[in-house]
Amino acid sequence: MADIARYITAQEIINRTSIECGLGESGDPFADNDPAFLQLIRLLTSCGQELVEAFQWEHMIKEWTFTTQVGRYTIDYSGLSNGPFVVGETVSGQSSLATGVIRSDTGTQLNIAATTGTFIASETIQQDGTSPLTTATADTITEVTGDNGTYPLPNDFSYMIPQTGWERSQQVPLYGPYSSQDWQYIEGRNLQETTIYASFRFWDDTLRLYPFPPGDNLKIAMEYMSRNWIEIAGGTDHRDTVQANDDKILFPPILMVKMLKARFLDVRGFDTTKADQQFARVLEGYQGKNNSSPVLNAGRWSRWFPYIQTYRNTPDSGYGL
Repeated sequence: MADIARYITAQEIINRTSIECGLGESGDPFADNDPAFLQLIRLLTSCGQELVEAFQWEHMIKEWTFTTQVGRYTIDYSGLSNGPFVVGETVSGQSSLATGVIRSDTGTQLNIAATTGTFIASETIQQDGTSPLTTATADTITEVTGDNGTYPLPNDFSYMIPQTGWERSQQVPLYGPYSSQDWQYIEGRNLQETTIYASFRFWDDTLRLYPFPPGDNLKIAMEYMSRNWIEIAGGTDHRDTVQANDDKILFPPILMVKMLKARFLDVRGFDTTKADQQFARVLEGYQGKNNSSPVLNAGRWSRWFPYIQTYRNTPDSGYGL
């Protein structure tokens, strides 16, 4: 999230709210002994956390991507001949007859996956399909622990934006999130070989993929709502609780002031009718303009884009009768 000038600090929002509520300003709300300012600070945190869940704010959307890694090996090699090795091609052991797909090559080390059989140290390895053969000596073979199909959610994850999950290497959507009943069904039926890849569910602050372990080198992507609506001074980190005067609030200032005012008056036992109406009007306005949309032209003879209908699909009369 960028440090945008239109956002203001927690101190400014608290002071603007306190003035609208008939209180004075504070030079340092976090050090002020007035119980009203302590209340405003706590209420500001509640307001921000509530707004995150209330609407899909465009500037709070983030993308989460990762690539699965399953059952990999590294082969340190020497004596390369007719190289280099080519990423994506198959390498095999001349003695062991083991095979694997090359995922990366540093010039002295191969990272391979989708292996069959077991490579043997000191054997000659070759890249299949080359003429003359690309060969080398496998000096050291190391197994690398792969994924188990369970992935911790990003620290700021609030909720997934529906229908944004994709597996990009196969160019197919992710199926889910599955309900408990659906998940137990595919596990109980043991549909490892027949299920359409890939299905998922959220479980204990993790994302679980099915089948598991998942396939190798799958590029998982989805968009989600971040719960971090506060930018810490300096712009290098974010959080979701107000802790300092210079915390920058990543919501429109007038929206936060009107919401905080309504909440403060409410807990103080005052009539909040007008304050609630003011907040509702501001909230509705920002929600309506949060993500711009094209203006559709319904004029029959209009040739401007975008349009709903033209003379080609709307007759002068009759309408199909």
